[in-house]
Amino acid sequence: MEGYLEHAVIITDEKSADSITPPTVNDDETKLTAPVIMPTAFAADQERQSLTTLPKWRKWSLFACSCVLQFLLQLDMAGVAVTLTKIATDQNAAQVKIFALATGYFLAQTVFQLVFSHISHAVGRKLMFLTGLALFLVGASIAASRVLMNVLIFGRVVQGIGAAGMFTMSAIVIVDLTQPRQRAGWQAISQAFGALGNICGPLMSALLINKFRLPWSSIFVTEAVLVAILFLALLVLLPCDARKLGDAWRELRKCDWIGMLAFFVCSVSILTPINIGGATAALGWKSAPVMSCFAVGVVSLGFLIMHQRCLAGKRPRPAFPREVFSRCVTNIAFLGTAAGGVLLSMVFYNLVFYFEGVRHLSTKQTGIMLLSVTLTYPVAYMVTGLMIRRWGQVRPATILGSVLATTGLGLMQLMTQDATVHRMLAICMCAGAGCGILAPAMVNTVLASTEARWHPHAIATRTLIYTAGQCIGVSVGLAIFTNAFEAKFGDKAVARGILANKQGLLSKINELQRLKPDSEVFGMIVESLRWVWGVACVLSGLVGLLACVVSCPKLPKDRPEGTVLPDEERQNDSHEMSTRQ
Repeated sequence: MEGYLEHAVIITDEKSADSITPPTVNDDETKLTAPVIMPTAFAADQERQSLTTLPKWRKWSLFACSCVLQFLLQLDMAGVAVTLTKIATDQNAAQVKIFALATGYFLAQTVFQLVFSHISHAVGRKLMFLTGLALFLVGASIAASRVLMNVLIFGRVVQGIGAAGMFTMSAIVIVDLTQPRQRAGWQAISQAFGALGNICGPLMSALLINKFRLPWSSIFVTEAVLVAILFLALLVLLPCDARKLGDAWRELRKCDWIGMLAFFVCSVSILTPINIGGATAALGWKSAPVMSCFAVGVVSLGFLIMHQRCLAGKRPRPAFPREVFSRCVTNIAFLGTAAGGVLLSMVFYNLVFYFEGVRHLSTKQTGIMLLSVTLTYPVAYMVTGLMIRRWGQVRPATILGSVLATTGLGLMQLMTQDATVHRMLAICMCAGAGCGILAPAMVNTVLASTEARWHPHAIATRTLIYTAGQCIGVSVGLAIFTNAFEAKFGDKAVARGILANKQGLLSKINELQRLKPDSEVFGMIVESLRWVWGVACVLSGLVGLLACVVSCPKLPKDRPEGTVLPDEERQNDSHEMSTRQ
């Protein structure tokens, strides 16, 4: 009992104390003993307990760092995206290399999130958090040096690996710092700052390049400075890990390395062909390289599922704990999260093409029109999260978000060449608000439907799935548009120029703006974009319907400060881990 009592907490509430029953041993019903737990199992959860007991000023400081970090990550993605044309001109790079520059970052950010989240349970949050920041800093420094194109692509991949650690560790640390309802509000505000970064990214790029006449590398210099400041701040604010080197090594050996490797192969094999399919004639959707990648992805996915169900369930730390996926409502929330990532990137990309290419708006005017989405989304996200934090009900937000998102995306069928500005703004605001309400509803459905001790695993899985959705969203939207365009207008001479280089679709905006407003090509583009809006509407409607049908539990009330029992979660978690061995 000494080892058990050594890590116990003092409970000020007698009713709470009576509700905790120590584990019993069947051999002797009169004796109460503690579960046999390895000392290293305590170390991992002592860090979680130390985060919950930090002074308020350190908690708020860590939360502020998380908000700045989310802002920076989205600022990077949006800012670099609008600078790709400038980079291509300066580097005299082929379109396929520009495409690799964009997709390499997203792929790295997606596939390495599991590595950071899984290993952080073994070696500590602080080490993995700082590792992600350091890698992002190295990648930004390489890109800021204005190196050759191949080295620049390598730097962006390194940056993507670092972003994977920053993104997932930020979400996990917020979970460790807060109680269930607090997490709803904190996650909402943090993600709202990320959405704000989407707004400021293009503005920052335009300010640095057009206003101050600085090279595109100044964007990466700015990011490097911000990351360096965040690194120093988190180095001081995050508590040090209590485990010894030998304990950490033993915990690393318990990690599900086979599961992580299978996920890596699976995600790379599936996401890569989705992003490169149709990029060139040699990489068509039915070409041997693309089909081979898909085949490897399907086989590795089957192996991963079998491994997690049959083999990893016996390990103390599986890559994907079965408890996270044990309820139907949680799995539907994960599906909704993936759909949200796909919708956001797919619709945003095609809105840029619509406003600049079809409506002949300037870059500045397009940015103003996009505020109807990029500003509405974070505001709706934050307000919804705070409302869920206040009342604990998730289902009303799910219903309202589904209705608004499906309605807004459906009304995009009315966005034609002669649609009024007020109509376009109203439609985009409806879609943006719906997606902004639905996204935090899915996050909190995951938290409400999983036990508190599995929240770090659940939220890490959610961030991974959301990033994967963002990674494929642009390519899915591009594939829908080009296939619809080719099927309906491919035999017309005017369409061949657009279909000649599908991956460089946005680069053709300048050519489109030189055409006469009554040119038939604009009608073709509007008709093809309607397929994109239609698929987005159907996807939103189906996911929303599934999410509304299943019953979501209410978020539990937060306990008063004097009765918070982080050790109760730790004991249950450790007992669960010990039963796997």
